[in-house]
Amino acid sequence: VRHALEGRSKSALMLGLGTGLAEGIYAFMALWGFSTFLADYPIIIPISKIVAAVILIGLGFWFTRFVPQTPSIANNAEENDNADHRHRPPASLEVAKVMARGSDTERPWKSFGVGFSVTFLNPTLLATWAAAATTIMSMGIFPAEASHALPFALGVIVGASGWFSMLVWLLSRFRHRFSPLTLQRVIRAMGWGLIALGLWFTVAFIHYMAS
Repeated sequence: VRHALEGRSKSALMLGLGTGLAEGIYAFMALWGFSTFLADYPIIIPISKIVAAVILIGLGFWFTRFVPQTPSIANNAEENDNADHRHRPPASLEVAKVMARGSDTERPWKSFGVGFSVTFLNPTLLATWAAAATTIMSMGIFPAEASHALPFALGVIVGASGWFSMLVWLLSRFRHRFSPLTLQRVIRAMGWGLIALGLWFTVAFIHYMAS
């Protein structure tokens, strides 16, 4: 969201693709037999919760301190108000400058690495995809065979990549409708949401240890 709104659409897209690839790997391992592995080693699930808590709380605090690089678009508000609505430009000159600067600071492969590593290092996905695979198997959608693990994983990658591509396109297309203050509020709210989720994982870990 942040990259797309600041004009770094390629970096935003590559970050999403990295995330989708990591999700696909976990989906492959889950259908290949991770559900059995987790049943043999149940300690993995509570460990994954505390690791996820550390990651989410740290990322959340970083988001709550977010200050947008996007300059205010109010500078040209009066000029736009005086213009004919039929000929009003889709974005202000300030937004155009931001988009140009964002294109100059693109780091697509670095963003891909960030998306992949942050997702892959979240061990909670082990339990998530194991549960998803078990549910799919129980529904009898297709036979529980290891040969289906690869196409299942590819489907996850395509689905996640398609979702992120659509999100990046929408944010880039309607970038001029967001003010810097709105962007700051959205990102900081996401940060507090991540902190709350991290605290929930912490409570779940403490409850497991207590029991």
